[in-house]
Amino acid sequence: VFPIRDEHGAVTEIYGRKVGPQKNKLYHLYLPGPHRGLWNPACLKSPEIILTESVIDALTFWVSGLRHVTCIYGTEGFTDDHLAAFKTHRTQRVYLAYDRDQAGDRAAQR
Repeated sequence: VFPIRDEHGAVTEIYGRKVGPQKNKLYHLYLPGPHRGLWNPACLKSPEIILTESVIDALTFWVSGLRHVTCIYGTEGFTDDHLAAFKTHRTQRVYLAYDRDQAGDRAAQR
């Protein structure tokens, strides 16, 4: 389980990942309601951001030393909070690191 915070540090979202076979095929869990906040807001200090589909994907970059990374909430999860943060911090370039599948390709096009 991973907390996601707003610009004031308050937890506004929680991402959970189930492991092992699931009868209902639900592996990714979020709080109900609209997604709010940004995982790893410190990444906004960089003019270039790596944007992944999930927190766990972003952590793959993080543990490899690439700390200018954040994530959306699944392929449908780019929010107004993301856009506002990128505009406010004048992000110059966003590298999309989505899954190379149909859903990831659709998200990249959007």
